[in-house]
Amino acid sequence: MSRRSTRAVELRQTHFDNARLTQLGIEVLSLGELRRRVSERHLASPERVEFFMLLLIGRGRGTHLIDFSKFVLEVGSLVFVRPGQVQQWQPRDGLEGTLILVDPAVMSPQGPRLAVHQTLASQLSDWPSCAVLSGPVRRDLQEQVAALGKECTQFDASELGIALVRNMLTGLLLRVARAHARALPMATDRAGMAELFRMLARAVDAQIRLRPTVLGMAATLGYSTSTLNRACLAVEGRSAKQVIDRRVALEAQRLLVHSSDAAGQIGAFLGFSEPTNFLKFFKRTVGCTPDAFRHRHMAARA
Repeated sequence: MSRRSTRAVELRQTHFDNARLTQLGIEVLSLGELRRRVSERHLASPERVEFFMLLLIGRGRGTHLIDFSKFVLEVGSLVFVRPGQVQQWQPRDGLEGTLILVDPAVMSPQGPRLAVHQTLASQLSDWPSCAVLSGPVRRDLQEQVAALGKECTQFDASELGIALVRNMLTGLLLRVARAHARALPMATDRAGMAELFRMLARAVDAQIRLRPTVLGMAATLGYSTSTLNRACLAVEGRSAKQVIDRRVALEAQRLLVHSSDAAGQIGAFLGFSEPTNFLKFFKRTVGCTPDAFRHRHMAARA
């Protein structure tokens, strides 16, 4: 892959960016504030985020795209976006809510909080992209978000201030994790399969540009291919090959929207030896050609 092509693949990423809060790594703002900061056209363009984002809807209805899947938003909806995912705002009058943006470095386990962050890290992998919270849970979370926002506004860059806000964030995230766990209880045996599934997902992400295979992932993780298949079937109802193919196809979709590279170049970037192999793979997995997918999503932005 040429240098130009590699650079193009890295374009249009959105990082945590607030000079006053860089040291803190956490920002709380309303949808209204977000609209005032950037144009509607900019909001409507897909972006690949490099931070964690929580969005709690307080009023109105609308939709939001995450990795090209559309989610309906209503009062009580909690949207969760992970670093590396592609999101696309679909602004709508009357839709209001509060955003929490978190630099991934804040979530890195360290010191006495290691066990807490390890617990959170395992929970975050299972969080749905969008869920509707019940009344009591929603009200409790709204209070926590408001308190967190107030502390971010008053942040004085002191070590005590950093510790206070980050601990408040940890408590808020643990409450969300508990709400999700209660809504979706998981049997012990399925929990083991879910952890293996998460391990597979992380391994695929790490080798996404090397055309990962089930056999290769089994060797990397130290499990048999049949065990990987059982885990994928238990968690997603798909075989390990289908899970891996869908993840590779998702990365291809992201790059088609984010870069100006030709489909063949993107295929090469993802480890396909021939453009025709990538074309066949994409049509089989996504249901259309790479060019048709790109045209559809670029046209939606115009």
